[in-house]
Amino acid sequence: MSKILDLWENLPGVEVAYAVSATPPDGWLACDGSALTAGTADNLRALLIAQGNPFGVDGADPLLPDRTAEALPYIIKA
Repeated sequence: MSKILDLWENLPGVEVAYAVSATPPDGWLACDGSALTAGTADNLRALLIAQGNPFGVDGADPLLPDRTAEALPYIIKA
């Protein structure tokens, strides 16, 4: 697992795992670099904002980590 995702995996309440299908299970989000809008995974969104938006922003929305180039895609939840 990448050092960036290791950081998130060690935060309380955050889980990072390899995806086993193209569609993440309920409650999980793909680590695809997409914007995390208000009302979607608010716990994770708050953690990203509190950490200074380490993966960037799209307007006011923090971005999820982008691991789409990995052989096995990652999913994340908080």
